[in-house]
Amino acid sequence: MLHKLDEIIQAQFPVHVMPKYGSFEPLQTLGHRYLLGKDGLKLEIRRPWLHAVVALHDAPFAQLPFGDCPNDSVDLLCGPIPGEFSRRFFKQARESAPNECAAWLVWDANHATWEYVELKATSATPDYVDVQRPALREGAWLVMDLHSHGHARAFFSAKDDKDDRSEVKLAGVFGNVAEPQPTVALRACLMGAFVDLGPLEVR
Repeated sequence: MLHKLDEIIQAQFPVHVMPKYGSFEPLQTLGHRYLLGKDGLKLEIRRPWLHAVVALHDAPFAQLPFGDCPNDSVDLLCGPIPGEFSRRFFKQARESAPNECAAWLVWDANHATWEYVELKATSATPDYVDVQRPALREGAWLVMDLHSHGHARAFFSAKDDKDDRSEVKLAGVFGNVAEPQPTVALRACLMGAFVDLGPLEVR
């Protein structure tokens, strides 16, 4: 339940989300509001003698009247990913090398069960892999999207960034798969925000 004082603050300091397809209508009444757009947060002010819009990242003394956001976090509500999946993908990647390959780790929210889905490649080379994206049944969710880099090191390419920018998932890359210990890069993909999850050791 929203605290009464927070209701007052939010009424006094409204946030207006900028239209993507419609036109912007400037504030017509005296007061102020925050404008939230793809280029960040701005402050709009109207007085009898003034109309102004200013970017807040250029205003170090501007104080937002809201509370602090929670700390950044990435919590797996589905529990830990089964360890045998990393070993299984390592094996798949070694067998596919030097070409790349891919797999999904899927969690069924209805039954709290995991599934390893080896993806069928429509085209694969040492530099890329194109796959058929399987249709998931109701209640099944893609948790981790894995692909390999064959004998090259693990990293996220510009193509990976483009492919992942609109999705919510974990992503992993296995590289140097001919070595006893591959290189692995992991991140959380959160609708364009990427959070590095550090290395993974395959045992």
